[in-house]
Parts: sequence; C-alpha cells; structure tokens
Amino acid sequence: KLMLTDRFNCLNKAAVILDSSELDCQGQPTDSWRLCSVQQVEQLKCLVGIVPVWCSAIGCFVVMDQQNTFGNLQGIQMNQFLGPHFKVPPAWMGNTSMIALSFWIFIYQRLYLPTSRKIMKRDARITLKEKIRTGIVMSILCMVMAGIVEKKRRESALKHGSHVSPLSIGFLLPQFVLSGLTEAFAAVAIMEFFTVQMPESMRSIAGAVFFLSLSIGSYLSSLIVNIIHVATGKNGRQPWLGDHDLNKNRLDYYYFIIASLGVINFVYFTF
Repeated sequence: KLMLTDRFNCLNKAAVILDSSELDCQGQPTDSWRLCSVQQVEQLKCLVGIVPVWCSAIGCFVVMDQQNTFGNLQGIQMNQFLGPHFKVPPAWMGNTSMIALSFWIFIYQRLYLPTSRKIMKRDARITLKEKIRTGIVMSILCMVMAGIVEKKRRESALKHGSHVSPLSIGFLLPQFVLSGLTEAFAAVAIMEFFTVQMPESMRSIAGAVFFLSLSIGSYLSSLIVNIIHVATGKNGRQPWLGDHDLNKNRLDYYYFIIASLGVINFVYFTF
C-alpha cells in the first residue's frame, strides 16, 4: 500500500473524516465523492505528479506525427528512384524511423552499456531526464532538417516547372532517422518514467496515460495545421498549408514553427 506523503497536501483533505455520519456501520464511506481513502488520494497524487512531464511528452509526439503525414507527402512529390532501377514507395520511408529506433536500442544495450562498464567500472546508464532532454533536441533537429529539405525540394520543383521535384527521396532520410531517434530517446524514456512513478497497481494506467499523450499530440498537430491555414490565408492570400500541391504551400515555414515550439518545450522541460 501507498504511504501518506507530504506532496500536494491540499488533496489530503479528501481523506479527512469531518463527521461520524460520513462512515457506515462497517467503517466505509457513505459517499465516496465526499470521503476518499488515503490510497485513492495517493494514487491521484501519482497522476498529478507526472502531468508536467506528460505535457512535455505531447510536444515530442507532435513532431513524430509530422513524418507520418507531411513527410510522406514530400516523398510523393520527389524523385522516388534510388539508382536507375530501384523505386522507393514514399510510405516506406516510415520504416527508416523504426530501423533507427531499433539500431539505437541495440547500440545502447549491447555496445554502449557493456563497454562503459568495462572502461568506467560502473553502470553508466543515461538517466531518464537526459534521455528525454536529448529526445526533445532530436525533435527540434528533425523539424529544422525537414524544413531545409522541403525548401530545397520546393525550389527545385519550381525551377524545373514540374509537379514532382527532381530532388532524390533519399534526402528525406535524415529527418525520418531523427524522428526515430526522438522516439528512441524521448518516447521510450517517457514510458519508463510513467511506469516508475506509478505504483504496481497503476501500471496499466501508466500505459493508458502514455498512449493518451500520443493521441493528444495528433489532435494538437491537426489544430496547429488548422490555425496556420486560417491565419495565413486571410485577405485572399495563399495559405501556407491546405493545397494538394506542396509546391503551392509553404510547408518549410510550418516545419520551422514546429521547431520553435520544440525549443519552447526544451526550455519548459529544463525548468
């Protein structure tokens, strides 16, 4: 059972018995909305305690969501051939993120940790705070790289007067790799943080909270797209987002805005 703690003391009032009428003959609360057990109060404290990191997690997941949508759209309007005979379907670029994630886990678990133990004679694991901070930095770099590539893609397409840019789809690899590393550092560490902060009886809730942050990240991404579409399309101007042809959009500006939000997220998480 969870012990009564001093954090969030204001919540302790929920477990204070003010009148004997609040208990029945068996000592149970007559109204569970008026009187809670210490266990329920402490479980709520565990949820409240992870909210700051949970908010920072949503910022990371907004970045990861971009590559599943706009990243694939970029690939559709790029030269999809790697060499004279090998054509890459744009949707396959998402596999790059998973490969980067898998490689990092292998390098960290099988190479970095054993080698560091031999050299430093101690466990040199990267702390959860360092992992999350690194993941946020990776998310910023991902959006900056995506913005630079999109600028080059759009300029080359307009220069040649074509719908599809002659720029190779291989130029998308860095941003997809960085997206995978964001997941490898931030997402994995955040899931581990939620699990560590929750008691054993609430481990399933920790998983639910993690996937809730994923879904909110997707909704927030859609909200940002709609806001930018409306804000930049006023007075009859061509909006940055919304056209089926990326050459008429300014997706690079959108990427840089998401990178700026990542910088704010980094400052927020640090403090």
